Amino acid sequence: NADTLLLTAAADGDNFTIVTNGATTGISAINATADYNIGVTLSDSVSGVTVTLSGNGDSLSLTSGSSVTVSDVETVTTSTGNETVHVATGSVTTFSADAGGAGDKVYLDGAAKVTLGTGLELVTGSASGTDTIVGSSGSDNIVGNGGDDLFQFAGGRLTAADTVTGGSGTDTVQITSCGAATLSGVTNADTLLLTASADNQGFT
Repeated sequence: NADTLLLTAAADGDNFTIVTNGATTGISAINATADYNIGVTLSDSVSGVTVTLSGNGDSLSLTSGSSVTVSDVETVTTSTGNETVHVATGSVTTFSADAGGAGDKVYLDGAAKVTLGTGLELVTGSASGTDTIVGSSGSDNIVGNGGDDLFQFAGGRLTAADTVTGGSGTDTVQITSCGAATLSGVTNADTLLLTASADNQGFT
């Protein structure tokens, strides 16, 4: 039977390093009970594990080759590559900047919000949920999948190096601040939305 590893922090801000020596048999979930700023580091590659934290300043650091589901994890740091991260329904998760490696992939399992760090190979929205995906300063490859999705980019971050593919729903690309935006890599998006701060906007 699969078991849950429960991390009972003595205080907010505690950090845990979990050493599995490559063995994940019998562990299906890692949960933390404290309310704020819990840090969890997986020192070995793991697969099929769900990590649930509080969503209040918590962080998770992965090792190359890991495949996990995150729920209420505020910040995820990937390693040197080939990690797969599933983001649970309702989560709001940020992938730390410049942390991605070749082969890193993110999948939204249900309606959620993710802010991307540079270096992720592929980000795929949920099958039917309303997702919010915030683009990074690097080259993003985003697939909206189903649902009415929102793709947000700060000015200057949507470039010819980015690929944004909307899905079967009514999808929106939003430019959130002033700066050049290149739409050549955007397909199957229904609406282009400019915020009040994105005046004098230039498009190519």
